[in-house]
Amino acid sequence: MFFATATPKQKHFLRSLSPLVLLLALSTTGCNVINSTLPASQSPAVKVALTPGSISIHAGNTAQLSARVDGASNTGVVWSLSPQTPESGSISSAGIYTAPAGLSRQIRISVIATSIADSRRFASAGITVNPGFGFGSVTPQGATIPAGGTLQYTTTVGGFGNNSVTWSITSTAPQPGSISSSGLYSAPSSTPGSPSHGDGRAAAVPSTPSGLW
Repeated sequence: MFFATATPKQKHFLRSLSPLVLLLALSTTGCNVINSTLPASQSPAVKVALTPGSISIHAGNTAQLSARVDGASNTGVVWSLSPQTPESGSISSAGIYTAPAGLSRQIRISVIATSIADSRRFASAGITVNPGFGFGSVTPQGATIPAGGTLQYTTTVGGFGNNSVTWSITSTAPQPGSISSSGLYSAPSSTPGSPSHGDGRAAAVPSTPSGLW
C-alpha cells in the first residue's frame, strides 16, 4: 500500500491523472512515497489442558496430574492450589499433588496449571480429599498389678496426621486409679488394680479424631 504527501498545486495536478500515470508522477514530482506492509497474522491462541479433570483421594495420599500446552513453543506450566492454605496440601513442579495427612472432614480444592508462555491461559482440576483411615493399638492388652503399683501403657498409632493420644480409664471400680498423659497407670493403694481385667481398662483416643480407631 502506498501513501503520498504533496503540495496543494501538486494535488490538483495529480487528480487529473490516471492511476498509472499518478504512480509515475509521484516518483517524479518529489513527493514522499511510503511503502506500508499489512500486519502479520496473529499467532494461534495458547491452550492449556489438564488431566485428569477431577480426583478423589484420601488424606496423606498423592495423585499425578498432567498438563498439555498447545500453541506455544514453551510448553511449561506453573502449578498452584486454590485455596492456598496449610490444609490444602501441596503440589510439586512435576504436577504431583500431596494431600494433607490429618483431616477430620472432607475438603475440596482446585489444582491450577498456568501457561508460562501466556499467563492468561490456564486449566484447573477439582480434587476431593477424604479423611484418612487411621489405626491404633494399646499394649499390654491384659495385666494384673498389686495395689499401689504402676503399669506403663504404650500405643501404636498411624494415619491421623497428628498421632498423639489422650489417655483415659474406663472402670466399674469405685477407685479405678489414674493414668498420666504418658500412659503410666497407677493403681489405687487400697484395692488391687487390674486395669485390663475386671477393675478397669486403659484407653487411648487420638488427638485428631479422623478415620477409624
